[in-house]
Amino acid sequence: MITTRNLAMLLLGIATISVGVLSTPNTAEAMSNESSGVLGHITLIVADSDGNIKNYVQTDNLVTDVGKDCIVERTFGTTVAGCTDGATFNNIGLGTGTGQTATSSNVATPLGAGCVRVAASTNTETGTATETVTIKAIFGGSTSTGADVTNAACQATITEAGLFNSATAATGEMFSYQSFTGVAIGASDTLSVQWDIAFSG
Repeated sequence: MITTRNLAMLLLGIATISVGVLSTPNTAEAMSNESSGVLGHITLIVADSDGNIKNYVQTDNLVTDVGKDCIVERTFGTTVAGCTDGATFNNIGLGTGTGQTATSSNVATPLGAGCVRVAASTNTETGTATETVTIKAIFGGSTSTGADVTNAACQATITEAGLFNSATAATGEMFSYQSFTGVAIGASDTLSVQWDIAFSG
């Protein structure tokens, strides 16, 4: 015989089980909400004529608003106002300024002469779950030699660098940027500037 007390306890148990089933986490939904992103990382290495490392700098950097716009436009074919140049981001530029932001289109104080923007000597892709594009250029001092030197006669103390889609100063768009403590390039030195752009998801 089911008493009123037993019936109440039975209904409470059913309600508890129902709530437990309804509140089970939706694993598929949680997985679909995982964010993906773009991360830029820059490495600068100054070496003397014998290959000895004189200075080494590595740090994450800023991916600009235009850089993100161009990713969207070139991936999905959607016209984005910020992305106006269809060229590849394959040029590295140096400067002596600092303080650029996500809305900047160039380094603060671009260098000219032997330190003008140059096309990368290395442009490769690696990875599966996280795709990483490596873009690298080597600048040489006024007397430095070597087949791997992309741009000779660059003798200065630089404090910033940018990744561009144009080899001409003050034109094109800047994908990423970073400023850092002064890095001096001597007459016989070489400066390796490498960008690693990682796409994770």
